Amino acid sequence: VPSSQVTCIDDPGLQDGSSWQISKAAVHVQKSLEVVDPTHVLTFDAAGASGHHNHIATHCAVQTVLSSRKALQLYLLKYSPLPSLTGWVSQLLHGRAAGGSAPKITFGALSPVVPWRAMTCHSSQLVWYRYLWLAFSVYMVYNRLRVV
Repeated sequence: VPSSQVTCIDDPGLQDGSSWQISKAAVHVQKSLEVVDPTHVLTFDAAGASGHHNHIATHCAVQTVLSSRKALQLYLLKYSPLPSLTGWVSQLLHGRAAGGSAPKITFGALSPVVPWRAMTCHSSQLVWYRYLWLAFSVYMVYNRLRVV
């Protein structure tokens, strides 16, 4: 993503770890969509990828905004339950499919360097346990998207 299409939001009501008002997050989603004018949107599923309440709020905000913008194609990052977070080798080898009948897209990083480099762009997020996440999380090498 070109840096011209990246926006950092410094909103006291949308700080990491705090409870987010969906309506406030939706305002920022709407503004971003107006600036970028995308044809596709990728966000977390309702479980928030790792169950993080800010990820869930992001999902809700995107759903709120997109309910009035039917022309956009929406993709949801499929939640992987905790046991499979460290079972990425098994998922890659067996290509375990997600349940349900919605169309799915499965993709992975060809090099583990790519997700590491992406995460280092968020230095404020790199606390000690994030290194464990980078080393063991299924999301670093294997992702499933549900087409909505």
